[in-house]
Amino acid sequence: MRLNPNDKAPDMMVNSETRERLLSAADKTFWTLVIFWKTTCSTCETSFPYLENLNAWYSDLVECVAVVQDVDARQGTEVARRWGATFEVVADAPPYPISFAYDPITTPTMFLVRNATRHVETVLEACIKADLNGLAAIIAESGRQYAREIAPSDDGHPAWTPG
Repeated sequence: MRLNPNDKAPDMMVNSETRERLLSAADKTFWTLVIFWKTTCSTCETSFPYLENLNAWYSDLVECVAVVQDVDARQGTEVARRWGATFEVVADAPPYPISFAYDPITTPTMFLVRNATRHVETVLEACIKADLNGLAAIIAESGRQYAREIAPSDDGHPAWTPG
């Protein structure tokens, strides 16, 4: 069953090619943004620069973790870097334990998890600029920071791109 706001995110280890890490329970930030994506997803490619803005501008508040579903972590990292993203990429391989636990409906799907309680704050699907900017506002407010527009309306991309 898909995780929804207020559900508790799973406490699990995943093996990236560089180290094991605990998803949804980082201790250095207030939030973890778990991003499910595929290297063949053009909507994911559209969303990554906006998510990189979030990652860069609010790195003291949120850790972005991109869970790639169709290739290994090394290949996923290469694609993510080409798309302008610097956040961590972990692979979810068959039998897809991370995807099974979160149950994203489409790619991209993003789960914002409050690290202190491991509860899901919000779930975003596709690439909807208003939702992405709302996500930035939630994160900024938690750190008493000014909310920046991570997905500008005038950047030449549509306001909404389906997943």
